[in-house]
Amino acid sequence: MKKLFVLFALISFLFISNLSLAQTTQVVGKIYSKAEANTLYGPVVKSIELNITLLKNIALKTPQYIMFAIKNNQLIILDNKRNVLYPQGAVISSTDVFHVFSTSLFLQLLSDGISQTASFEERNNVFSVTAGASTMDYSYICPPYCNW
Repeated sequence: MKKLFVLFALISFLFISNLSLAQTTQVVGKIYSKAEANTLYGPVVKSIELNITLLKNIALKTPQYIMFAIKNNQLIILDNKRNVLYPQGAVISSTDVFHVFSTSLFLQLLSDGISQTASFEERNNVFSVTAGASTMDYSYICPPYCNW
């Protein structure tokens, strides 16, 4: 009877552990100091600024991941299912490449900054977002990494 109880407890533990792991989302992105990002990736080639309050409201519409791209000198923001969040009416194609970050990390970046705006930046082969003295990069690109 004791062996049966131990076996049941072990199976229950493994089942609950697997459920917890399956529900965990991967954090995409990394926050650096702005100075360190400039040293690592060089100067910003193109930049678009948006108000942090607006960005926080947009980010709250996509709980896990948020995607960004600069297309025709305009910032486009998508949710984790590639639905346009900003600007309303923007048209994208399935082949347009977007940079994916964890929404929680993006909100952390916006909260840590002392600035009223955030800059979406293109550098040499790197897409970054800067708010105040902090910069976020290490995004995934979608496509091909779009299965959330």
